[in-house]
Amino acid sequence: MSSPEPGLDEVLRGWTADGDHLAALLFSRIPRSGLAQIAGADYGDRADQHLAALLAYQAGAPLPSPIPWCPHEVLSLWRWHDEADPLSRALATAVLLAEAVQSGELAGHQPTLAVCIDSCMQLEEPCLGALMELLIELVRAEDSAESMHLFGLLGVLIVGAAIDPDDPRLPALADWLEGAEPVPCPERYLTPEHGWLLGTTFFDQQHQRWRGLARSALEPAGAPEVQRVRGRLLSGGS
Repeated sequence: MSSPEPGLDEVLRGWTADGDHLAALLFSRIPRSGLAQIAGADYGDRADQHLAALLAYQAGAPLPSPIPWCPHEVLSLWRWHDEADPLSRALATAVLLAEAVQSGELAGHQPTLAVCIDSCMQLEEPCLGALMELLIELVRAEDSAESMHLFGLLGVLIVGAAIDPDDPRLPALADWLEGAEPVPCPERYLTPEHGWLLGTTFFDQQHQRWRGLARSALEPAGAPEVQRVRGRLLSGGS
């Protein structure tokens, strides 16, 4: 008699959840000059007010929900700044995601999550460990029927493989993700032309980044379950 498929709690066992650690860690590392760069992202408009808010968070002020215009506007702009350094870009995305997890308003944050993962991958440990905590918090906060939940699980798989490609939890996680999202269904997929999983959302600005993350981070993981997920992401869509 075959054993039953593991539940998600079992698949995620051993990974801890913390929605605030990553942003706090990044705030502790970024200099005032880095915050000033973010604060000026809206062509310098209200830069002093944006900077004052960022410095307050850096000093330990709790992150409000929702984040007010100062500094939400510049954080939102800075996350797409292609020339931004990984630390400041990781901070902008981490703050936005932490607030989204706190408020439960995660819809549409698939591109933000891709940029956050990519930026933290360039910073390596301990940022990757703190990112994993944020991802677990995200996955536990989001309804399992929602696309963002599946992108969060993909993030756990990518970051888990980057931390340790031989982590014994990865095959079960890949299996669970593949079972939760088995095939592209045109009647359900919002953009089926993008292929497996990526086709579940209209927010496709960072799909190539997702594919790049899967290509590089999952390749060293030898488990066939992980490689199947990698292949499905890389083979579908434009």
